Amino acid sequence: MNVQYALKDGEIYVLEVNPRASRTVPFVAKVIGEPIAKIDRASCRASPLSNFKLKPMPSDHVGVKEAVFPFARFPGVDTVLGPEMRSTGEVIGLDRSFEVAFAKSQLGGGT
Repeated sequence: MNVQYALKDGEIYVLEVNPRASRTVPFVAKVIGEPIAKIDRASCRASPLSNFKLKPMPSDHVGVKEAVFPFARFPGVDTVLGPEMRSTGEVIGLDRSFEVAFAKSQLGGGT
């Protein structure tokens, strides 16, 4: 599932939940080191997961996905975000700690 959250006045709201993961699948595959799209494709053809010799998920690192917005690249663009976030891409921050992975994602996204 792809979930979009919003935080306002200390309250977390769910804006949208979609049964798709077009940009999330490559992110997860990179973080856990498994070919998620290939596994999904094979499972649709009734191939058992045992065919993939899956390893336990690594727990020695954290991945943070951050949206990249066009504010700096397109002067005059509306900087007020709504449900249609209009991101121009995403970056990933990987590290052993959440704090450093988050910082890397912010730097990669231009923040």
